[in-house]
Amino acid sequence: MKYRVISADNHVMEPPGTFVDRLPAGLKDRAPQVMKNPRGGEGWTFNGQLPKMTFSRDASRKGGDTFAMIPRGSHDGAVHLDPLLARSGMYSTDYPHPITLWPRSSELIPVLTEGLPEDTRYNLLAGNAVRVFGLKQEVSS
Repeated sequence: MKYRVISADNHVMEPPGTFVDRLPAGLKDRAPQVMKNPRGGEGWTFNGQLPKMTFSRDASRKGGDTFAMIPRGSHDGAVHLDPLLARSGMYSTDYPHPITLWPRSSELIPVLTEGLPEDTRYNLLAGNAVRVFGLKQEVSS
């Protein structure tokens, strides 16, 4: 069997207002924020000091990008989930990485897939893996 699997190890980037926009006024000054560094790039700061890392469109660039330069699919789920991904993407977890959804995956999957069409949700969680790897699908009753 010839496998055609690519692991992109995708990560979704939080938009600049993610934290500030959702906190009560009394906590906004302590929220993670996006800040420019002297080279003109933007990055997250968690303590008001210049960011040590800036946004980057790819690993070969050493930062210096602004959030506006990052492809929209990196922070907008609807753009990220294009038709190709819906037909080929597969849910995965970083277990046993310490920052992972496991063992709470079953609680969080409904939240993470909220609003997706049911066929897309099924394909991402099981159907694409069954098809790509030729797995036998068992139906529970």
